[in-house]
Amino acid sequence: MTFKQQIHRGFKGLMFASLLIPLFFFPAYHLPFGGAKTVVFYVLVEITFPFFLCLFLSHVDRKLWFRHPTILLLGSFLLVMFLSAFLGEDLLNSLFGNGQRLTGVWFTFHLVLYSFYLMLFFAMYPARKQRFIQGVIWVATICAAYGVLEGWGWLPSATASARATSVFGNPIYFASYLVIPFFLSLWQFGVSAGRKKIAFLGAAFVLFGAVIATGTRGALLGIICGLLLFALFRFMEHPLERKKIALSVGGLLLLGLLLFVGISTTAKSFSIAERLTTFADDNVTTRLTYWGIALRGFVDYPLLGTGPENYFVVSDPAFVSEKYHVVEGLWSDKPHNYLLEMLVTNGVIGFGVFIALLVVVVKVLWKEEDRLLSRMMIAGLAAYLVQSLFIFETISASLMFILLIALPVSVRLRQSPEQSLRMSLGVSGAAILSLLALLFIVWPIHVYLSTMGSFTGSLDGLKTLDRLAEQSFVLDWRLIGREYREVFYREIEPLIQTGEWEQVVMNGTEAYAQAVELHPLRAQYWYEYAQLLSIKASVTGDQEGYMDSIEAIEQSAALAPERLDIVLAQIQLYATVHEYEKAQALYEKTSQREGCWIGSGAEGVLEIQCEN
Repeated sequence: MTFKQQIHRGFKGLMFASLLIPLFFFPAYHLPFGGAKTVVFYVLVEITFPFFLCLFLSHVDRKLWFRHPTILLLGSFLLVMFLSAFLGEDLLNSLFGNGQRLTGVWFTFHLVLYSFYLMLFFAMYPARKQRFIQGVIWVATICAAYGVLEGWGWLPSATASARATSVFGNPIYFASYLVIPFFLSLWQFGVSAGRKKIAFLGAAFVLFGAVIATGTRGALLGIICGLLLFALFRFMEHPLERKKIALSVGGLLLLGLLLFVGISTTAKSFSIAERLTTFADDNVTTRLTYWGIALRGFVDYPLLGTGPENYFVVSDPAFVSEKYHVVEGLWSDKPHNYLLEMLVTNGVIGFGVFIALLVVVVKVLWKEEDRLLSRMMIAGLAAYLVQSLFIFETISASLMFILLIALPVSVRLRQSPEQSLRMSLGVSGAAILSLLALLFIVWPIHVYLSTMGSFTGSLDGLKTLDRLAEQSFVLDWRLIGREYREVFYREIEPLIQTGEWEQVVMNGTEAYAQAVELHPLRAQYWYEYAQLLSIKASVTGDQEGYMDSIEAIEQSAALAPERLDIVLAQIQLYATVHEYEKAQALYEKTSQREGCWIGSGAEGVLEIQCEN
C-alpha cells in the first residue's frame, strides 16, 4: 500500500470511526457517559489531524477554502472565545471546564477542527457522504431503540428515574442528541425507495419514540416546531398541494391538542405523560429565574462576556435562596438556555458571530440543489435551536450540530489539482502537536476521570486521591478536596484512632486552597473550603484555624451575598469565636428577609428555612 493510499484510508477510517462516539461509555469513569464520549472525541480529533492536514495541503484550493463564509465565521467564533477566555473572569475554567463540565474553549476548538474534517471528507469523497449520513442515523437509532426498551423496563437504566437515558446517563442529553438524526431520517425516507424507505421511516418512529421516552419537553417542542416549519415550506412551494397540506397539518394539530388535554387530565403523578404535559412546575420556574439572571448579567459584561463556562460569575451574586425554595446544595453554573449562555459568557460580539453563522448556514442550505435536504435540514436546525432554549450544549448534540453545518459547505468547496502526497514539515509538526496534546492534556483528563471514578470513598481509596493530586495537570482540585472531606465525615472514628485524620484534613484543605487560588471567584469553592477549615479547627482546637475559616466564608459571602447557607455558616462561625455582635447583627438582618426565618433546630443548631 502506497503512502497516498494509507493517508486516504486512514482519514476515511477515522471519520467513520467518529460515528461511534455517541455509543461510548466507561463505567469506571467519574463521568461514565459524557466523560467517555468527550475523551474519545478528543483522541479521534487529535489522531485525525495529521491525516487531515496532509490531504488539505495537497488537495484543497486554500484561497477558496478560507473565503467561504461558514469557515470564516467558525474561525471568528473560535477567536472570540479565546479572547473572551483570556479577558474573562476565570481563564482555566474557560479553557478546560471542570470535573463536572468538560466543555470550554478546548472543546470548541476540537469541534471546529472536526467540522473542517467533515467538510474535507464530504468534498473529497462525495460517494461516501450518503453512507456517512446513514451511519449517523443508524447509530442514533441504536441508541434510541435502547432508550425505548429501557423506558418499557426491558433493558437496564443508568438512573432510577422513569425517563430513558440510553447510553447518555441523562435524559436531556439523550433527547438533544436525537433531534437532528430524526430529521436526517425523514430526509432519507423521502429520497429512498423500497425497503430502505420503510427502514428509514421506522428509524424516524424509533427516534421520535425515544424522545417521548426521555420526557424532555424542550426536544419534543423543537421537533414539533421543526415539522411545522417544514410543512410551511411545502405549503409555500407546492401551490397545488396547499389544501392537502393545510388539512393534514390542521388535523394533526387538532389530534395533538386532544391528546394533550386527555393525557394532562389523566396522567399519573411523576409519570412521563405528566412531565410532558405540565408546564407549571418548580423546574420551569427555576429555568425562568436562570434566564433572568443571565440577561441581567449580560448588562455587566456586554462585549466579550464573563468568559466561556463562567456563568457562575453572574449567577452567584444574583442567587437569592428564597426564590429557589432551597437553602443549601444548589449552585447554578448554567442558565439552561444555550443562546443566553452564549450571550452572557461570550458577550454581544460572540453572540453576534454565532447568529451570523446561523444565517450563513441557512442561506447555504436554502441554495442546496437537493430541495428536500435543504428544507428538512433548515427544519432540523430550527428544531435544534428551539430545544437549545431549554438546555446547554452536550458533546453528542454538538456533534450533530457540527454535522449540519458541514453538510452544505462541502458541496461548495473547490479543490485544486491533486498534488503528490508527502510527509511535509507541516504535517510532521501537526503530528508532533497532536502527540503533545494527547500526552499533556487529553491523557491527564483521562487519568483524572478514571482515578476519580475508581475512588471508593473509603480509607483504602485515599492513596488514589494522593496519586491524583500529584499529577502535573489536575482538572478539578475542588472535587479532590471534596472527596477528602467526605472520607473524613464517613471515617472519622477510625481516622482519629489511627491518627490519620490530620493528614486527610490537611490534604483536603490543600486541595481546596489550590482550587480557590485557581478559581478565586467561585463562591462555592470558598464556602466548602471554609467548612473544611472549620472542621480542622474544631478537631485541633486551633483558634487560628477558625479565623482562616471565617476569612474564607467572608470571601464566599462577598461573592454570593444572598445565599442563606453562607449566611448561616457565617453566623455559626462568628458565634464559635465569640464574635457575638457580628453574629447577632447578621442574625437580625437575615430574619427580616421576607419568606425566611431563622431559629434553633436539632440540638440547638441554627437553621434557616424558606417558605415553599
